[in-house]
Amino acid sequence: MKQKTKIVIITALVLVVAIAALAVWIIIPKKSVDYSLLETKVTDTPKYTDTVLSSENIITLGEVDGKKLTYQRDSNTFNVIDTVSNVVFTSGTSAAFYTSEGDLELDKSMYRLCQVGYTDFKGLEDVFDTTSTTVDIKEKALENGIALELTFADYGITFTIEVWLNEGGLKARIPVKSIKEKDIYGITSITLFPMMGAVKNNEDGFVVYPDGSGSLYKFGVSGDTTPLSTFFYFQNSFDLDEIDERINQGQQNVMLPAYGITDGKTGVVSYVTEGDENAYATLQPAFSATGYNRMVASCMYRKSYSFISPTDVEITQVEKDLSAGDYGIQYFFIQNSTRNITYGDMASVIREFMLRKGLLNKSSGNNDDVKANLQIVMATKGNSGMDTSLKALTTFDETKKIIEAVDKDKRDNLRIYMLGWQEGGYGLNPSGDKLAKILGSKKDLAALNKYFEDNKIESYMVADYVAAIKDGVGFNANSQAVYNEMNLPITDGAYESYLRNALVELKKFNNKRIPYFKDVNANGIAFEKAGYYLYDDYSKGGRLIRSQTALAFVKTAKVAAENKMKTAVQGGNAYMLSTVNAIYDMPEKGSENTKMVYSIPFYQMIVHGYIPYTGNIAGNMSADFDQQKLKWIEYGSQPNFVLTYNTSELIKNTYADTAFATDYEEHMGTVNECIEEFNTKLGFTAKETMIDHKVVSDDVVIVTYEGGNSIYINYGNETANVNGVEVPSENYVVIEGGSAQ
Repeated sequence: MKQKTKIVIITALVLVVAIAALAVWIIIPKKSVDYSLLETKVTDTPKYTDTVLSSENIITLGEVDGKKLTYQRDSNTFNVIDTVSNVVFTSGTSAAFYTSEGDLELDKSMYRLCQVGYTDFKGLEDVFDTTSTTVDIKEKALENGIALELTFADYGITFTIEVWLNEGGLKARIPVKSIKEKDIYGITSITLFPMMGAVKNNEDGFVVYPDGSGSLYKFGVSGDTTPLSTFFYFQNSFDLDEIDERINQGQQNVMLPAYGITDGKTGVVSYVTEGDENAYATLQPAFSATGYNRMVASCMYRKSYSFISPTDVEITQVEKDLSAGDYGIQYFFIQNSTRNITYGDMASVIREFMLRKGLLNKSSGNNDDVKANLQIVMATKGNSGMDTSLKALTTFDETKKIIEAVDKDKRDNLRIYMLGWQEGGYGLNPSGDKLAKILGSKKDLAALNKYFEDNKIESYMVADYVAAIKDGVGFNANSQAVYNEMNLPITDGAYESYLRNALVELKKFNNKRIPYFKDVNANGIAFEKAGYYLYDDYSKGGRLIRSQTALAFVKTAKVAAENKMKTAVQGGNAYMLSTVNAIYDMPEKGSENTKMVYSIPFYQMIVHGYIPYTGNIAGNMSADFDQQKLKWIEYGSQPNFVLTYNTSELIKNTYADTAFATDYEEHMGTVNECIEEFNTKLGFTAKETMIDHKVVSDDVVIVTYEGGNSIYINYGNETANVNGVEVPSENYVVIEGGSAQ
């Protein structure tokens, strides 16, 4: 009896240990990522030299392309001097213009090298700069520049700022390896040259604020002088509910790490070349008549975030380790003595820089004609609880029937996005890597893709390797979700929505998905959310900072391209622009903050003519199609429609229920008309860059292209007379060889 009892106890202990081990195996996030899959981001770095720097207060550091760089030690000011016009661009601001006294001591803050946010890891967060605390500076010579090692003894913080002239203008950079911290304080953010380009209010001055498509801030128009900040690429949040709320409110992130500020005749344009994945932009309007308007970028080295624990307690935490790498900004200096600077001038500078550095795909091969973009929803699952069946909205054979409803001579002016072709259907993520059999066989899908190729129809199979929900095909939140620093999954309040590790997905893409795409003759792959979402993953074995997530997204697209497939991306964050052939769902407005006078197509002016794109509102789902078409024309977007072969009534109570009015038969006449109109009246827009955009009134705008053609657009319900041109209500007029006067 005792022997049996002993056996039972041992067996029970073994079971307890096994169950505990199983529980740990299930609960603890487990990933294994291969960092060797990532390519290194290549940017400009300086060349250190053995040159002995002059002991003078003002020293000349170099001269490149007609610009000379000097450094003034007593104020830590850098000056870029145009050797032809003698115009001086400075990292500081003249005290004589700032106050009536012109007191340098009083206005030391106008000469800040940098501003540093810090934490003591006990909840205290504050800011200091190079004029508000003691700083020891050591110098080293660079080719056409200087490296300044800053040590803030009171905080135990040291880092180096490298500054040098290059062919574009001025580059400033902080190598992450130069950052040294003691145990008490840690850096949370650094703002380089807080006064670079700062100018007073004047009627010709403005700031290009880069949220969404872009917004225009005109000096002195808004009485609100509180700062405005926006994250680059994606909100810095560990709460998906908060992110969804921002999206629903129409708030935009910065898709392109570039901005500009001008007084009308001179201006500074900036592009964040490194650390952009962890940066945010800040507009500080002038707080008085003698104050300065400023526009700066800051790198966030440690994130402060709040989240709700499983016990419903709100926890606020600051990251313990640095989660950003090198940080760098390229500054461009523009001037015009004969006319006022425009945001078109700024866009041109950024465009040329991106092309020169390979940051913008200039060989996308998709810009010969304006295409009608058809997003075809193929399958989706019911999500009502009463019905979870998979529904066929458009089979592979029916997709071909939709194409054949387009006039035969117009079919090569189509771009097709196939949504929901996978086994789980559209909206369910992960949705699986194989096709939904309800749509047809693998042979049928391969035949459809071959049909696209034979008829010169550009096509993309849409896949989401970013988002996940608890019911996703093969998804296990415990082991696959992205985690925050507290080892909790990044999710929504209902614990239904999650994110996926981009490097884990890249490995799957290489090993499993690419062979499948090749088997079905895929012509292209569209990566949903990869040009919109960006995040860290702190899970054990899967640690990725935001810059690594971006690199994984880019590498995934490159793998597709290496396998002879075109690539498209949703959203259009700048890190994807070197690779992709098309962009869809690009925002056609900024966040419409009350500080701004209006939204502008600043992003579009940079990429137009190189990468074709659509806006994020489909023509058949817009409140007013005529107004939406004018928006396409104004922003250079190509027409887009969301369609199904079968009735859109089937979409109700499914994972695709944000779509409506998708019945293709109701819209094919409009699709044919758009292809005809956009390629006859507006065909020149396909290949040309957009060089100017001018808001004439609340209802009228003028867009000008590099070939000299201008489009006068009237959103109003009455005819407008602009520069002697009669523009009918809710219509447009193309003026050949004209310009926006």
